[in-house]
Amino acid sequence: ARNHGVGYYSFSQDEDIRKSQQEALNKLRQQTQKVQEATKDARERRKQQMEARLKAARRRKRERMGLPPEDEQQVRPWDIGKEGVKQVMSQEDWVEKKRKERVDEFAPPSSYRPDFIPSSDPQVKSKPTLFFSSKKPKSARDSVKRQMEISSCDDLEAAGSSTETRGRGTEVPPPATFEYYGPTSTAVKKNYTKGGDLESAIDAGLKFLRQQTEEKQKMREKGLLDIV
Repeated sequence: ARNHGVGYYSFSQDEDIRKSQQEALNKLRQQTQKVQEATKDARERRKQQMEARLKAARRRKRERMGLPPEDEQQVRPWDIGKEGVKQVMSQEDWVEKKRKERVDEFAPPSSYRPDFIPSSDPQVKSKPTLFFSSKKPKSARDSVKRQMEISSCDDLEAAGSSTETRGRGTEVPPPATFEYYGPTSTAVKKNYTKGGDLESAIDAGLKFLRQQTEEKQKMREKGLLDIV
């Protein structure tokens, strides 16, 4: 019966013998319960001794470090040995415990909290339209923050150098210089006339005018000689 259980025990068909067998099994059951209780008591005793040793070791360690002793949990004398006795929770502790167990989806909105600070910006509800966009609308707070960042950047740039001053108007891009753009693979077309070509053209024009003047002078002198 101890090895395989009462289900494998074959009782006698005689009533007196069967009753004596049941009494023997009850004695065995009581002996088993006593042994189990003794084993449980010994386990609890060893556990309490180990906790007492650890507690004494922690107390000695705190004394060596110069720290105050730990606060011990007060247990009422009439509660010692009771099973299932729990500490009475206050209303605040109960609320905090239930908030931790609550799912965030079912939590109230943040505006219900006491530390919530409402925004001073007026909330204007937009009319429903058929236009949908993935871009988030910019609030007045974002625009004010952006303006503050721009003004702070301007102040830093103005205070950075006292010798260099920048205009607040429209900025003009730098000229197309070799140092700015670097070398290019294609030749740049030039639409202007070189200085040497201009000088040669002026010299040719003056030479042509001088020749015409000399020819007219010769023709005039030749005509006067013919008359004489």
